[in-house]
Amino acid sequence: MAGPGFGIATVPRMSGVARTVPFVLVTAVVLMLLAACGPGNGGDVNPRAYAKSVCSGLVTWRDGIAGDSAELSRVLGSRSTDIETVKARYTRFFAGSVRRTDELLSVVREAGAPEVENGLGYARDLTDALTRTRRGLAGAQARFEALPIRDLRSYAAGAAKIRDSLGGLFTAIGADLDGLGTTYTDPDLNQAFRDEPAC
Repeated sequence: MAGPGFGIATVPRMSGVARTVPFVLVTAVVLMLLAACGPGNGGDVNPRAYAKSVCSGLVTWRDGIAGDSAELSRVLGSRSTDIETVKARYTRFFAGSVRRTDELLSVVREAGAPEVENGLGYARDLTDALTRTRRGLAGAQARFEALPIRDLRSYAAGAAKIRDSLGGLFTAIGADLDGLGTTYTDPDLNQAFRDEPAC
């Protein structure tokens, strides 16, 4: 039931001008509020600051895993390698790859989302892509740990095969990163990544 003084019969008739002015004012206020909300589905982080954080994290991750792989090859190139050394070095390599990816995911999450059109979607899809890579690395680690230890030659060959399979994971994440640039076409964000030296 309507409150006192608000019944339909008590509403005075308004002239055309009186009806139009409130509508114009309301429309102006709505437009101002929408503008204040920023880009649609956007985050709250400056695009350049976001690109710097993400690129720095990606480069650290890439260089770290590449360095670990090179060190693994160097150590295992020794003729005096035994099963215990092979196991220890591969264990360190696979565990390190997973750990480095966890660190990268932390960097990306802490970077937030860029204040651009669909910035939240970009941050979400980047995190999802890296999570898939992390899952693949953890799977490789599990396959290595399940390798039977019979003799040095077969054990080392099995471990090397698993390590070589990681190339597919890194190719896939590279394609995912390229795909983000074509899926999310905000010019400010794309320019921020192009301008970032680390990228």
